[in-house]
Amino acid sequence: MTRYEANTLHARVSAPPSDGAANKALIELLSDSLKIPKSRFSFASGETSREKALRVEGIGAEELQARIETALKVKRGEEG
Repeated sequence: MTRYEANTLHARVSAPPSDGAANKALIELLSDSLKIPKSRFSFASGETSREKALRVEGIGAEELQARIETALKVKRGEEG
């Protein structure tokens, strides 16, 4: 995860975009970073595109935003 702005989370993965490897890596990254089970993520759109929209089940928008902000702070070393 690199940044969050205008309700858009930007992330990069090193997996190749073939056979769903990059999508799987993205879900794993988000699951690990946000402490949300992988099974709660699904693609709303963009599964074969660089830009994706994901659905996260079982968590409210405010809680999701707080987890994103916390994860980015940890990544930047601002919080442990």
